[in-house]
Amino acid sequence: MSTVNRKSCSLLWRQLPYKKIFSVYLAAFFLLAGTLPVCAKGNAQTVTLAYKHIPLEQVLKNIETQTGYTFIYISSDIAGVDIADISVSNASLEYALQQCFRGLSLTYTIDKKYIVLKKQVNTPPADGDISGRVLNEKGEPIAGATVMIKGAQKMTATDAGGRFVFKNTAGSILTLIIKYVGYAEKEISASGPVEVRLEASANELDEMVVRGYYNTTKRLSVGNVTTINADVIAKQPVSNPILALQGRVPGMVIISGSGLPGSAVGAQIRGINSIGQSGTPLYLVDGVPYTSSLLPGTTSPLPNASPFQYINPADIESISVLKDADATAIYGSRGANGVVLITTKKGRVGPVSTTLNVYNGYSKLGRDIKLLSTPQYLEMRREAFKNDNRQPGPTDYDLNGAWDTAHYTNWVKELINQPARVTDAQLSVSGGSGQVQYVFGGGYRKETPMFGGGFSDQKITGHFSMTIASPNRRFKTTIAANYLADNNLMSVGDLTNSITLAPVAPPLRKPDGSINFDSGRFTANPLVPLANHYSSKGYNLVCNGIASYEIVPGLQIKMSLGYNNLQVNEVTAYSIYGQTGNPNIPSPVGSSTFSFNNTRSWIVEPQLAYEKRISKGNLNAFVGATLQQSTNEGQMIQGDGYTNDAFLTSLAAAVTISKAGTPVYNQYRYTALYGRLSYNYNEKYIVNITARRDGSSRFGPGRQYGNFGAVGAGWIFTSEKFISQNLSFLNYGKLRVSYGSVGNQPTSDYQYLELYRFNTPSVPYQGGASMVPSKIYAPDFRWEINKKFEAGLELGFLKNRLMFTGSYFRNRSGNQLVNYALPGITGFTSITANFPAIVQNTGWEFTLNSTNLRTKNFTWSTAFNISTSSNKLVAFPGLATSPYSSNYFIGKAINLTRLYRYAGIDSLKGIYQFYTYKGGITSTPTDSDRTSLIQTAPKYYGGFDNIFTYKRFSLDVFFYFVKQMGVKYAFTRTGAPGVGRVNNVTSVLDRWQHPGDKAAYQRFTSTSGEASTAYSNALGSDYAYTDASYVRLKNLSLSYEVPLAKLNSTRTLRIYLQGQNLLTITKYKDGDPESRTSTGVPIIKTYTIGAQLNF
Repeated sequence: MSTVNRKSCSLLWRQLPYKKIFSVYLAAFFLLAGTLPVCAKGNAQTVTLAYKHIPLEQVLKNIETQTGYTFIYISSDIAGVDIADISVSNASLEYALQQCFRGLSLTYTIDKKYIVLKKQVNTPPADGDISGRVLNEKGEPIAGATVMIKGAQKMTATDAGGRFVFKNTAGSILTLIIKYVGYAEKEISASGPVEVRLEASANELDEMVVRGYYNTTKRLSVGNVTTINADVIAKQPVSNPILALQGRVPGMVIISGSGLPGSAVGAQIRGINSIGQSGTPLYLVDGVPYTSSLLPGTTSPLPNASPFQYINPADIESISVLKDADATAIYGSRGANGVVLITTKKGRVGPVSTTLNVYNGYSKLGRDIKLLSTPQYLEMRREAFKNDNRQPGPTDYDLNGAWDTAHYTNWVKELINQPARVTDAQLSVSGGSGQVQYVFGGGYRKETPMFGGGFSDQKITGHFSMTIASPNRRFKTTIAANYLADNNLMSVGDLTNSITLAPVAPPLRKPDGSINFDSGRFTANPLVPLANHYSSKGYNLVCNGIASYEIVPGLQIKMSLGYNNLQVNEVTAYSIYGQTGNPNIPSPVGSSTFSFNNTRSWIVEPQLAYEKRISKGNLNAFVGATLQQSTNEGQMIQGDGYTNDAFLTSLAAAVTISKAGTPVYNQYRYTALYGRLSYNYNEKYIVNITARRDGSSRFGPGRQYGNFGAVGAGWIFTSEKFISQNLSFLNYGKLRVSYGSVGNQPTSDYQYLELYRFNTPSVPYQGGASMVPSKIYAPDFRWEINKKFEAGLELGFLKNRLMFTGSYFRNRSGNQLVNYALPGITGFTSITANFPAIVQNTGWEFTLNSTNLRTKNFTWSTAFNISTSSNKLVAFPGLATSPYSSNYFIGKAINLTRLYRYAGIDSLKGIYQFYTYKGGITSTPTDSDRTSLIQTAPKYYGGFDNIFTYKRFSLDVFFYFVKQMGVKYAFTRTGAPGVGRVNNVTSVLDRWQHPGDKAAYQRFTSTSGEASTAYSNALGSDYAYTDASYVRLKNLSLSYEVPLAKLNSTRTLRIYLQGQNLLTITKYKDGDPESRTSTGVPIIKTYTIGAQLNF
């Protein structure tokens, strides 16, 4: 990273005048508050209740406080009436009332902002009334069902006998809509007494959809949002919450790079849209921007470690993934590649509730790696020398008698297949009243790798949230904080690199227990990296506060503040013990590398929201502003000359101290003004309009601001009379469409500035360190523009027990930001610039959710999703004469790999051959012969989930599948089979041995030469690639709820078994088809047993 002084940051501050912008925003904020008319609030109220054996009157007061509605009743009608048990969370007012009056001899009617209660009197309806009765499928009365007159603001609820009455309505033909949670909505015509039977439904259309700045329901959402809730995350014993999304979010590809705790996890939403810029989504934790990558650190077994290892999955309430323009445009350029919203748990109304969740388990390799046995290995090595007409040399210890050829060590089992343990314990306390809700808790987690050696990754977490509301509910504030401290102690390097040691290599230790270097013949002893160690201490704090005030009914002002601080300190220590006995190091001394990295960010967002009911619809509008700053700081220091291993972690004990690597200081500033207008007419037609003006410090003067926006529309066509009458089998249908543009900005900071770096090696100039230019001034590049289009169809059948969603998207990205290559005469390799290239990314996403069977004691539900996407270069003016002519092709994908085209094995020489671009055959192709194009991105992928419940038992079985190409495991190492004292997979035994042989692999070789050259060329050919598709039993969870009804102090006890990555079905040979690497721990399978106690 180039060095930039703070004077440059001051320049950026002046270019983005935050103080003035903030003043303007606040002025506009309050001006708008004074000019908007007084309006009435809509009916979109939510209620949270959790009580046992409480007077009804107290519950009614709580509902009044939360909603602003007023109950009217005669005191004697509810005197002495208790609610035995009620528990609802963020429920609609309608649902809360149904649950409240269930089984009570009371009826209610809602009239504007009043709820009128009456004691049930079983008198026949008057002649001027229209009455009826609501029953379930078995003919039993349903109490608390909502009955409303269509087109009129008049509704009532059924009494304990399922009866309802509308006074003074006889003589009219009314259209009645009957609703009850868990049953399919029904619409009938009535002019006199009626009997209505409702059928059970698994409808989830009215669940809330979290979209960051605002929430809506699945029914009324016109954007593409997928939400994974806490109960799904809890079934997976993972330490990285992003892994819990794999296979469950249509359009999102997640790849785990290694089986080590804290290892890198890659995520991409809807493929690649840009030639030169990152496709990483925007991550927000409770509205606070969260980094997607850590700063470079010391040498460790976890290259590109994931920052999400510093977020406790148990503290998460939900993760929402926003994909299309309607959903992401409100986030502007930050959401160009999708948005991931992580919402942590908040307090709920109810008595104090304590939850203790503990599980323990172990992990092992997901797939066995089959390496050559001692006889097979020796056969390979001897045959390699024979093929080359050579004799083993003095360093070929496996063949010249220095090592015992009868010895055998299974290095996979010895080094990376020891049981890895995991222990996780979480404790939380929550509760609250209508005015104050809280939750606080903490957790501990310990994971060990499969290396043994006493290494472990230990985490301590803390979580706190409190919501406070004024008695009239006009003022409300929420504060939340999440903290995690991590202590990760690992070996230096991944021992997977050592599993291909010769199986005849000597024992690891001498008889006295010291490291066996075998007189210098075994310096690659894997105990050396175990003797060295890597230590990482990470501290992550995410906190936010939100305060809102209802100025007048329908008009709300809100301020959101957020802060994140992620500190990671690393030490890589090379011990004296790990060198003692090595004859190549007669006087060993210790050394350590220290790194100190800090990423911190803050965000301020004032908002003003307005809500009003107009005609038969609801109007929602809000405006807001964003002020954000992110700072990255890091440095590495080398300490040498240690004489005692006990002091390796102390920089003060080093004899010499020097700089290691280049210090990092980056500061990014971002500002925006945004607004959204939404109108929902009669819950049938929905229109959303979003606009945003972004400002970024990553652009030069005059280029820092861009305007973006989106339009989304939805039509619930089953609400149309002609549809409902003619397509009675269709219970729910919605068409939605969205179109918008978002900007993409450079991934790195300071790309427009002229940058300098310190000269290396240092060349003094006038007594000081000299500097050389590292980046040319480039002030003219602009925003990359991504235009997104989506169309979707949502359908519900069988009383919404079968739900289907299909989505088509097309993203077109233009004005591409690239590092354009410069001629060497300029002194620079490239310059950041825009190119008029257009990249198109299209795809389909399908989901199917069904309730297959539901009885009194048994339910079976299924969820299936499948996605596909592809990109292509639509236009690139001047491509043929540009530096990109050999990498990109019009009409082809931009992430293709150019490879040699395999032509088989020379039947006489036994070495790989390839086609030339002219059609000839050679074993030494040139770059122009790379005519084969391979696409390694998934062709399609998805998940298949089945959930079974029987009485108190619950079983969840989830499969993940991918169709893709990948590098063969046998070609993931650079050396040809037979070269050096290196073992190989058993697949290579299918090799050429004699003229005329037909085999999968070329002849063995022992040295550099034409066979080794041919092998190196094969690594860059299409022969090195194979079908890496797989189906994986990703998660299995079995639980049993122990009946504890007789214990007053305990609510529930749940015992559960969980498994992760239990089974993989694939044609991919030797390794794991997901990680496809021989230098890192493959994906592991995990088994856990645990218990959750709620009291």
